[in-house]
Amino acid sequence: MTKKKSRNYPYASVGRGRLEINAVACDLLGDIGQYRFAKFLATTENNRPIVIVEFLEEFEVGAIPVKHKQQKGKPIKGMVIAHKDLMTELFGFKGCFDGTERLDVDIVGGNRLIIFNL
Repeated sequence: MTKKKSRNYPYASVGRGRLEINAVACDLLGDIGQYRFAKFLATTENNRPIVIVEFLEEFEVGAIPVKHKQQKGKPIKGMVIAHKDLMTELFGFKGCFDGTERLDVDIVGGNRLIIFNL
């Protein structure tokens, strides 16, 4: 398998109690910094575990704050959701270990992201 470059495909990185969404995935979501919260749903699709993340502009019950990435104090594309207990619940050991693992993602609807948790 050839290694994909991070600038060319959408992915999410999970680890250290955080979920990071890369710039390409943010482009597919149409994110221009408007999403401030996220809700999560763990389920299966074709016997494959997935996590659905719904990004929201306004708070709803059960939503987690989203932080937009910054570089030298200026916003850049990319989002981070930090919640160690939730990441462990959704992704198991991958959610809390010291490294990170890249997981493939796909867009469903305008503000929903599917993370393939293999």
